[in-house]
Amino acid sequence: SNNSLYGINLYFSNGNTISRNTASSNSFDGIDLYSSTGNTISDNTASNNSQCGIYLYSASNSNNIMGNTADGNANCGVRLDSSTGNTISGETISSNTIHGIYLDSSPDNTISGNTASDNDNCGIFLISSDNNTVTDNAADDSKFGIYILSSTDNTISGNTATDNFDGIMISSSVGNTISSNT
Repeated sequence: SNNSLYGINLYFSNGNTISRNTASSNSFDGIDLYSSTGNTISDNTASNNSQCGIYLYSASNSNNIMGNTADGNANCGVRLDSSTGNTISGETISSNTIHGIYLDSSPDNTISGNTASDNDNCGIFLISSDNNTVTDNAADDSKFGIYILSSTDNTISGNTATDNFDGIMISSSVGNTISSNT
């Protein structure tokens, strides 16, 4: 905590377990993965960071992100850029300045069983991200519960999106399946 860059940084690092840490109040991200594959990030607290709580980018693929708390970050709770095959599950993500969970140019990920509430913009936001599965999440008390932009062939099902400006927003997107949401 209170570092000039990151709380925990994995750089071209594979097969690690990052568990039960506090990565808060850092000048960039709490937990940062760059081109890192097959890692488990679990049961950490990544809060009040100047960027993201947990950030995976530049082909950080096939990681398991589970059971973490990411709240009060100046950007996003959990963010994926150009990363595929990751699982984000059981997260508690709230009160982030932009989005709770944010995927940009990140296909084939699973987002399930998370609570993404009281984020300033979106609980869950996908842009240019295809073939993702978004199931059994609570995305409440934000401007948009779930927002899908310029993305195709995603499955959005079994989610709760209440007390938002829009529960689920789909824009400039084709071939998505939206079913059994509340």
